[in-house]
Amino acid sequence: MQKKSLQLLEQVKEIIESYDFALTLRQIYYQLVARQIIPNQQSSYMKLSRLCVIGRDEGILPEDAFADRLRQVDKPD
Repeated sequence: MQKKSLQLLEQVKEIIESYDFALTLRQIYYQLVARQIIPNQQSSYMKLSRLCVIGRDEGILPEDAFADRLRQVDKPD
C-alpha cells in the first residue's frame, strides 16, 4: 500500500476514534472534505470507499466502526 493511502487511512482512523458511535462512509467522507484532506468529488468518494474496505481487511480500521443505516439485515428465524 502506498504511503499516501496509509496516511489517509490513519486520518480516517482518527475521525472514527473521535466519535463514540459508528459513522457512515458518507459521514467520514464529509469530515475529510471539511478538513480539506480530499476534494469533494465523486471519484474521491469511490476511492475512499475502496480504501476503507482494504483498511478493514488489513486490520487497520476496526470492522465495527462503519454504520450502514440504509441496508436491512435479514436474520433467519
